[in-house]
Amino acid sequence: MNFVQNILWNSIEGFVEAGTRTAGGYAGDALLKAGDLIEGAGRNVGNGMLYPFPSPHPLSLFLLLQYFLVHIMPFLFLLQRY
Repeated sequence: MNFVQNILWNSIEGFVEAGTRTAGGYAGDALLKAGDLIEGAGRNVGNGMLYPFPSPHPLSLFLLLQYFLVHIMPFLFLLQRY
């Protein structure tokens, strides 16, 4: 009788341990997903602060350089003479 009781008790302990491990695994996965969500949201906020405007078009950089060369450089050369 004691032998059968030990077998049943060991089986129940095994099921409980497996269930605990499974529940812990699910809880750990849920925490990882929540952490990933928080990290992603923080990264989006940080990137929004670092890059509030979309990156400029290459042509606009060329036009800015052209404006600088045509309108500002002559004044710089004039200032160097004095």
